[in-house]
This record gives sequence, C-alpha cells and structure tokens, in this order.
Amino acid sequence: TGENLSIIAQSLLNLTPLSSGLVEMAALGRHLNLGMFYDCRSDSFSSGKRVYCNTVLCLIHSTCTLEFTCFRDSLQERLGALDLTTPLRASVVAGLVEVSGAAAFLNHPTQSQLQDRVTLCYRTSTRLDMLSHTLLHSGAPLSLTSQKTATHVVVAVLYGIQAFFVFDDKRESREGSTALNEVIKRNFISHSATELLSALDENQKTKCLFDCAVYTDKGNFKSSVNFDTAIKMYSSLQTLGPQGEKTVPLKVWLYPLKNVDQTSACVVGELNEHILFKTENVLEHLKCHLSICLDMTTIYSSLGVFTRFPAVKESLSEISFHLQKYQLEIQKALASCIKTKRERGQKEGRGLEDLLNRHGQSPFSPENIQQWFLNKDAEVRALQACREKNITTVKSQEELMCIVRDSQDTVLCFTLTSLEDKDPFLSALKQHIDLVSTVNTQETHLPFRLPDTSQKILSDLHSFMCTKETNEDADQTEFIAAVVPVPQLPGSSIYLYQCGNIVNCKELYQYHHIYGPSVI
Repeated sequence: TGENLSIIAQSLLNLTPLSSGLVEMAALGRHLNLGMFYDCRSDSFSSGKRVYCNTVLCLIHSTCTLEFTCFRDSLQERLGALDLTTPLRASVVAGLVEVSGAAAFLNHPTQSQLQDRVTLCYRTSTRLDMLSHTLLHSGAPLSLTSQKTATHVVVAVLYGIQAFFVFDDKRESREGSTALNEVIKRNFISHSATELLSALDENQKTKCLFDCAVYTDKGNFKSSVNFDTAIKMYSSLQTLGPQGEKTVPLKVWLYPLKNVDQTSACVVGELNEHILFKTENVLEHLKCHLSICLDMTTIYSSLGVFTRFPAVKESLSEISFHLQKYQLEIQKALASCIKTKRERGQKEGRGLEDLLNRHGQSPFSPENIQQWFLNKDAEVRALQACREKNITTVKSQEELMCIVRDSQDTVLCFTLTSLEDKDPFLSALKQHIDLVSTVNTQETHLPFRLPDTSQKILSDLHSFMCTKETNEDADQTEFIAAVVPVPQLPGSSIYLYQCGNIVNCKELYQYHHIYGPSVI
C-alpha cells in the first residue's frame, strides 16, 4: 500500500548518512523538487535557488493503493486524510500554506445537514528519488552554507498521484446514508469503467444520481461531475505511465541545513499540539455554525419567510459575517503564534492561548451560537404556524392598534417581541471581534450567556393556539399575531384587548378561567 511504501522509503532513508534530523512532509500539491530550499519557519520554499546534483538515486518503482473511507467530514478528518505532520498541519490550519491539487479538498464546502456525504480517497505511489548523500557531506556546495532564508533542503521525493471524490446526496431526511455508502463501495471495487457501468441496472442508476466534486493532482477534471463521470475519472487515474510520467510529488524529506553549517537558520520551537487541537475544535464549530446558517437561509427562503420578514434574512447574513470574521481572527492569531514560536521559542506567543481560554466564555461559544439559532428558529416556526392557521400577522405597532381600535370584540394577540428589534447578541459578537482584533488579553469580561427564549416562544404559541381552538365565543374574539419590538419582554408575549384597551392582570386571570389555557 501507499502507507507501506512511505514506511519503506523512511527505512531506506534511515540507512543513509542523511537520516539525522530528517523531516517527512506532505507536498500538498506544491511543486517541491530535489535540491530545493525550504523554510520550515514559514512553510515556504524557494523555486529559484536549489542544489543541483547529477547523482539521483531512484530507489523504488511502482506500487499503488486504493483507500475507501467514509469521512465524518470534520476538519480533523480532512486533515488526517492528508497525512500531515503536526507542524505542517498547524501551518495549513492557520492559512500559512496554500493547498492545491488534491489537497484543495481541505477547502471543500462543509457538509450540509440536508446532505448525505461520502468521501473516497485514492492514492498511488510510483517511485522515490533521493539525492546522493555525498553531495551534502563531501564538501558541501556554497549554496548550502550561511543560509538565512531557508532551514532545510529537499533530499528525497516520493512521486505518485492522489485524488478525493466527494459524493453528496441531497435529501429531505437523514435516511439513506447506508445506501449511499453501499453504492460507493459496490462501484469502486473494480478497476474497469466498462464493468462498473454495465453492472448498474436502471434502478441502481436512479440511486446513483449524486453530486460529485473531484480534487486531483493531475488531469483536466471538472470540480463537479455526475456519478457515472466520477467512475470514469477514477479509472483514468490508473493510466499512469510506466515511469510515472503523470505523477507529482506526494511527499518530500527535508534535511536540516544546520547539519551542514551551524550558522544556518533553524526552527527554534513549535506550537504545542494540545493548543493546535483546541484551535481546530474552535474552527470546526465555526464551520458547522456557518453550515447551519446556510441551511436555515435555504429553508427559510423556500418557505417565503424572507419576503414577508426581511429582518430574518438580515440577521442570518449578519451572524454569518461575524462568524467568518471571527474565524479569520482565530487563524490570524494561530499564524502569529506559529511564527513567534518557530523564531523565538516555546515560551513566546501566549496570545493564542489567552484567546482560546476566553472563547468558551465569549458570545462565540458553541452554546451561545446554538442558542441563537434555536431562538431564531422558534420565531420562524411560530410565524409559519400562524400562517398555516390563517391567522393575520401584523408587522408594526400602528397596524396592531388599528385592529384593536376598530374591533368591537375581544382581541387576543400573540406577539413576537424580538424579531424586528435590534439584536443585542449580534452587537455582542461584533464587540468581541473588536476586542480580539486589538489583542487586549489583559481586559477581563464576565462570562456571556444568551438567554433561551425559544421555550417561551413555543410555550406562548401553544397557549395561544389552544385558546383559539377551545374558545367557545369565537365570534366575539379575534385572534391575531404581531411582530412588534418589546425590549423588556424578549422572545414573545400574549396580550388581551377588550374594547380597544389592554386588559389588566386581574381581568386576564379571569379570561384564563373562562377560555382555557393561560395567557401572559
């Protein structure tokens, strides 16, 4: 397998005098070649300067593997699929390394909760090339000495090709994920496109109407294709030339220049792995929340909610903007911490740790963002419920008072009190981003907790609907809904009007005993 090839390659390299301090690293679609200089402090390489050698050892020829994996589609799963070392992983997460080719799969849109997804990884390794160790230890070239812009030199390259196939099946429910898995497994165990296509009967073809995105190191492939085209593309990946003519660097091994010249630049320290995983978890939550926001936007748009209540769309757009901006601030802090630690050492760069420690108590904590989504969804569900029952919904205090004044009967009004009001939570998100961007780690803030208004909204809605259904004097009572800001009563409330005036608490209590469920 490709994994075994990497192990063999490492074993062979360990037998050479170059083994001391070797760093194994994924190429990530970058054009890394033998003799290139690499700076591990910034994970960048110089395409101009390089060490030239007439003696290139070709150690291994042609071995390949097919890996089938059903990813959970988390950031950690994607990073794991790319087989990254911890330092390179940190640079990728921070955005210091721009991935391309098959590695661009890392930036594929996050899985929607309305989707079923399976990801297939294909990897083929063909050969390992290595510089002769005599080049570095028998009178090193001047280009290897006194290097300040690089820390390592590429001494070995593992060539091959890899590709990621991301299959999405949009559906209305979560049922059917097993079926998608089985279809992928059944159709990718053969190496012949003809066999695969002929094996599909009409019913199976109906099940195979999935969207597919392809990320590959080689070939003029479209990023979005249908299922049958994906199968053909998979087969074409196996047409590598006998000498690997169509392959690209998959992995490289770096040799520290410090071993050649003590005055060369080097990496002083690295980011703590625990801090990196904490950062990844924060970014993963932000990606998931952005996906939820997109799903809510899609669903509410299809229901016509935005046409009737533009404020809902505006609030979703605003929270999406804040989530993306906060995501960039986290990545910026991570990048700064990585550079500081690599250049100055482990004791530096505590700004990221302080930011992560504050995150759980901030408005951006997973609990607060999730609660905001629940509160917003409860508001929309209440609006839809009123619409389904043909209950008139007014959008201003003026409209409400016109109905109340013109009515000679009793008016019972279910009111959403926060939907059209300025959202203090969105303001809190912006304030926290401003705090983070100023890198003020000394300022302390009380833990932020967003109140749960969803339960009250749904409870008030239930009481309102039950009262409407059990009201014996329906001809004398008008039931309406309103979207009117009432800052002192976040979420919702129910108001009873008689003869154009709001009823006081005592009369409201009597109304409860006459007509059924309580009103507030």
